[in-house]
Amino acid sequence: MAIEQWKKRRRADEGTSGGGGGDSHLETLPSALLIGEILSKLGVESLCSLSCTSSPLYDACSQPLSSFTSLDLSDHGLDERIVSCIVRRCGHGFSGLTLNCLRLGDQAVKHFLGPHLRELHLLKGSLLTPQIIAFISNKCPDLRVLTVEFTDVDLHFTIANLLLLTKLENLCLKSRGSDLVPFLSQVEQLPESLQTLKLRCLFESDALRLVSPPGVAGGSRLIYSLQSLSLVLNVMSDVLVAKITSYLPQLLVLELEDFPPTCPVVSCDLTDSGLQKLGSMRWLKRLSLVRTWHFGGPVSFRRVTDMGMFLLSEGCRDLESVRFSGFSKVSDAGFTSFLHCCPKLKSYEVRSAPHLSDLTFHDMSKAPCSLSELRLSSCNLVTSETVTKLASSSSLEVLHLRGCWGVSDFGFHAILSLNKLTTLDLAGSNITDDGLSTLGKGSCPINRLSLRSCTRVTDEGISMLLHREGSLRGTLSALDLSYLSGISDTAIYEITASATALKELCVRSCVLVSISSIRALLKKGNLDNRVLPIQKLDLYGCVGLSSQLHSLLVKPLFRGFRWLGIGGIGAVNEQCGVLKQFIKERPWLTVCMVGCEIGCHDKWFLHKEFMNCQ
Repeated sequence: MAIEQWKKRRRADEGTSGGGGGDSHLETLPSALLIGEILSKLGVESLCSLSCTSSPLYDACSQPLSSFTSLDLSDHGLDERIVSCIVRRCGHGFSGLTLNCLRLGDQAVKHFLGPHLRELHLLKGSLLTPQIIAFISNKCPDLRVLTVEFTDVDLHFTIANLLLLTKLENLCLKSRGSDLVPFLSQVEQLPESLQTLKLRCLFESDALRLVSPPGVAGGSRLIYSLQSLSLVLNVMSDVLVAKITSYLPQLLVLELEDFPPTCPVVSCDLTDSGLQKLGSMRWLKRLSLVRTWHFGGPVSFRRVTDMGMFLLSEGCRDLESVRFSGFSKVSDAGFTSFLHCCPKLKSYEVRSAPHLSDLTFHDMSKAPCSLSELRLSSCNLVTSETVTKLASSSSLEVLHLRGCWGVSDFGFHAILSLNKLTTLDLAGSNITDDGLSTLGKGSCPINRLSLRSCTRVTDEGISMLLHREGSLRGTLSALDLSYLSGISDTAIYEITASATALKELCVRSCVLVSISSIRALLKKGNLDNRVLPIQKLDLYGCVGLSSQLHSLLVKPLFRGFRWLGIGGIGAVNEQCGVLKQFIKERPWLTVCMVGCEIGCHDKWFLHKEFMNCQ
């Protein structure tokens, strides 16, 4: 009603004055209407953009910008110029900050630091150095939560820089690289207030010191306060587990991941004995035990059997989230024990389990737990029979069957009964266009779908997936069609016309996709404001785009864009000048050329070299 009244008054003013321009209309708009009903509903990016257009809007935007208590800029590849602009407009009223640091160095981050911060997350720190910790300690004395991701493999970090953060409760430090770095030379000096600690990467010897009490091998004081512990190690052993269970018995969260270059010897490995000790931690709510493949090939927990799993599940009956990877000797009996012994279990994930089959989920209707998330990856004995067994799981919201090639079209009708399902990952499965046709006629509120490497899927399947009778055309926001040789421009045109809510699309290595369909996709939303524009697009390895790629890097395409992957295309390296200008004109856009997954989730530590090209 207030907006309509203002429009009538504006038309009357224009009739008497012969029309007005620009700022005069804004000055007549009531501040309560402009700020309360319009600007207060916008995000940081929109407010910052609007504040640059006129003086009245600059003043009007300052109020909603200053009211933000937390800023999450993790989705934006900002540079120092944009950072300073945001700081000028937002001030320092916010207490929480999350930054994407792909293009930010220490000096840029320093603009945000101050005593107002209570929570700080510096992600993908390709250009950050260990010195940033010293800046944070000096400028943010009241910081409670700190996350910093580094990239340098030669990082030598001193915990002493954190001594000024006496109120720190949650600390996460990660060093991305191929070599482990022993940076815990002063673990005994970590703040006593810590309740949550996440460290990557460190040697087991440092971890043993970390969980030992004061006076024991240079141990720390953390055992008196720590509730959550997450470590990425060179190797996980019974000795470490014994220390954790002895000195940190009150832990609620325990996450351990290792990546040994070779199969560890018995004395330096996790066995059934270690799992039996873990079973004594009856307060555990979340448990993750992961062995990651190293460059030398697959390495697993070869000394853990079903008996160890029985003892663990019997002891930790309050578990709500479980994650296992690399348990090559455990069978259905061991994995199913958690489904029947842990009535509070909500999230269950198993990866690289060659002996896990459909039998694990045979009696799901009798299991006391009510799963909301089930993630299976590289479990080759799992078939569509598991999908049919999950039909009774009315609470299931996330279902991953990645790399389970035994999953086919059979049983897809069971998925249609999962009326809360929002995420479905079928990457590497054996589904065909017929299965997608069945899925497309359902009413599941799926917003994230992966069909990566499903080699039997073609353009026709994508058309049937976005069937007019189904709900996916209106709910699907992220779609992965990577490595599909049967996908061409026809599928992209169908997606452009039908998937009205789509914001993320991955078509990497789809060689039949050409420039014409991608141009139509990028215009999606430009002509019809009811249709959301694409925000993230992965074109890595789409060689069919190479000859005319430069024609995409022009305005007005990429409106509202966040991330673009265009590596693996020969023409990119030949058009570095065009690319630099393209990036300069779109400071909110991250352009990736090194093969990261959407959002730079895996290889972001290589961006330090990429920035030299920019």
